[in-house]
Amino acid sequence: MFTEGLHLRPRRRSNDLAFLIMYTRCLQKAAHIRRFSITSTPGSGWEVRYEHDSHVVRSIRYRDWHRVERARMTFAREAALLEESGWKEG
Repeated sequence: MFTEGLHLRPRRRSNDLAFLIMYTRCLQKAAHIRRFSITSTPGSGWEVRYEHDSHVVRSIRYRDWHRVERARMTFAREAALLEESGWKEG
């Protein structure tokens, strides 16, 4: 079940509101980094974010929990493929 793997950690952003990091994976290969994260945002649902090196490839806010679950499953599949090709958790 998705909720068993949640990483609930408060995080501060520039406006000093607390956000909860619900899922995060960071994979590294040589000088390249791929980061997947899902963050609870007060009053506006969840931010689903994918980064490649220091560039945001995708950042979407969802209010529907089922979409968040699907995004998390997509992240898990992508991370597994990266690990199979030599990327390491970093």
